[in-house]
Amino acid sequence: MGLVMKRRLLLFDIDGTLVLTRGAGREATKHAMREVFGDAGDIEGHTFGGKTDWTTLLELLTPRGVAPADIERHLPRYAATMGRHLAQIIDGFPVIPCPHADDVVAALRGRADLHFGIVTGNVQPAASIKLRAAGFDPAWFPVGAHGDEAVERDSLPPLA
Repeated sequence: MGLVMKRRLLLFDIDGTLVLTRGAGREATKHAMREVFGDAGDIEGHTFGGKTDWTTLLELLTPRGVAPADIERHLPRYAATMGRHLAQIIDGFPVIPCPHADDVVAALRGRADLHFGIVTGNVQPAASIKLRAAGFDPAWFPVGAHGDEAVERDSLPPLA
């Protein structure tokens, strides 16, 4: 009987861990929200860190009278629209890998005992676009959980 190698799952966040988008995400979010919901709330003053896109939508739109059930119902359309807007504008922003992130990923990619994944507050289409813009192949991260799969960020790791 052969030896079975135990592999560990190493989950990465995107914004501030792997990638610095320098405003591209906020700009695309604003356009996608206006297209899908007709309003972007107080997006310029909003803090995105540590939140899922779903939470961001709830925080910005429920004070404007959009029901949480309507936000949830429109999440698939929002995710696709967000991806489209981000793809259209991202080349106009100085997107870069976070310091040393590309070196760390390159060094660890060759290890047979590790399996990579993504846990991010971004909706899936935006996650892939941000990764590519900073030079990371989304295929390097074959598992993951995204910001349109749960309201609370802490709920994402078990989904990956």
